[in-house]
Parts: sequence; C-alpha cells; structure tokens
Amino acid sequence: MPWDGGQATVGGIQQRTDAYTSRLEEFGYQKPGIDLPSLRVTVGASRRLTDHLSAVVEMGTLAGDSYQRSIAGETDTASFRAYGATAYLRAFTGRSRLGIYGQAGAGLGLGVVDLETQQTGVPPSAKTYGAGYVLSGAVGGTVRVGRIVTLLAQGGFDYAPVIHNLIGDTHDCGGFSLVLGLSVVLGFAEGVGVFGELVLAVAGLVAPVFMKRST
Repeated sequence: MPWDGGQATVGGIQQRTDAYTSRLEEFGYQKPGIDLPSLRVTVGASRRLTDHLSAVVEMGTLAGDSYQRSIAGETDTASFRAYGATAYLRAFTGRSRLGIYGQAGAGLGLGVVDLETQQTGVPPSAKTYGAGYVLSGAVGGTVRVGRIVTLLAQGGFDYAPVIHNLIGDTHDCGGFSLVLGLSVVLGFAEGVGVFGELVLAVAGLVAPVFMKRST
C-alpha cells in the first residue's frame, strides 16, 4: 500500500510509577534531581482510506527514567528506556485550514535496562532487554500552512508494559504525552525533501540527548 503522507513529532511523555519502580525503591534506588518528562520523538507515515479515515504507522520513543543509590560512598545506577512501533486508525474532520482528529492503535515495544555499579564482586555493568505490546490513543488539532505542510498539536496516552524483572514485576513505559509536529504530503517531490530534512533534524536533536541519558 503506497503511503501518501509523512509526519514527525517531538514533545514529552510523563513517566509512570508501578510495582517495578517500587521494587527499585525497596533496594534503595531514588530518582536524582527534578522529575522531568522523557523526550518523546516519533516518525510516521499515513495512507488515506476514506474522506475521514486514515491508516497510520508510527515509530518512536516511549518513556524512560533513571534511578540511583549510594552505598558506602559508591553510586549505583539503574536506567531504562523504550521504543515502540504502532499502527493506528485515525478519524479526522475539518474545515478550510483547521482540523481535528482522534486515533487509536496497537503495536510492539522494546525496553532496554542499563545497570551500572561500583560495588566489588559483581560485573560493573549489565544490559537487559524486554518486549511487549503497546496500546495507544491520541487526539489532536491541525493547521494547514501550505499546499504540502500541516502543523499539528497532539495529546495522547500509551500503555506499554515492556520492561520486566526476574521476580515478575513489570514496568509500563507509556504514559500521558504532549507533542508538536508537522506532516507533509509525500505525493509532491518537494514534500519528500521537506520531510527528509525534518527527520534528519529530529535525529540530530535526539541522539545526543539519549546518549547523555544512558551515561
């Protein structure tokens, strides 16, 4: 099925607390500093099915977080992040340049946990992976600013139980999110150029942020 639109968004997603994070706290881990939302970045494509319905596929980041504990003056760190790929059905309507939409979908998620310790007798670092399903829904508004470009603002919620520990606790890497972005019509050559430049710009912004979070 050919895709006739592409979009990219950037914003924040609020981390969730659950049995998994409570278990970290039982072992002395705490969040360092201010509890800020995680960076949320997505890139996707859409295909119009009817006058008011589109199919959308999207890949992007989910919520991540970092916890630390101090033992005998040494610091241990447990950090995690997640990524998801989701397929949506989007219903939309609008007049002239303004529009609104709602979407719901499901997909798969990947979680990554990094453990670092300065304690003796154990490996200094370890990385584990987890996977699971993702359920997602969102509503948003659009403003068309040209023949091929539309700006959007979107609020949503994701449920993504993709991180697990050895004793059965699961962490939901979803949460409430708020993003801004734009979509382009891929049927025009200039639209492909604009979208490609946007993806490169977003990648350049996100890469150093996540490299910093993982260190």
